[in-house]
Amino acid sequence: MFFLGVLFVLCGFISEEGMGVGWTLYPTLICYDFHTTLACDFVIFAVHLLGISSILNSLNIVGTLFVCRKKYFSFLVWLLFI
Repeated sequence: MFFLGVLFVLCGFISEEGMGVGWTLYPTLICYDFHTTLACDFVIFAVHLLGISSILNSLNIVGTLFVCRKKYFSFLVWLLFI
């Protein structure tokens, strides 16, 4: 999903006249001219995909901690190292 999100960001950069948003990815709502193209829609969809990818990655890490730990390690030992 991460690579698909990056692909949509790149599509937003190269399609038509660009995204029409600033570095905050906030489209200006005053003027309709800045966000009438598909580029802004690509970037907004890419941000959603990258967020879902990040959540799934964190669930993968937590699941790995639960499944792959040794039997004699408790979660109290993990807290001591953090």
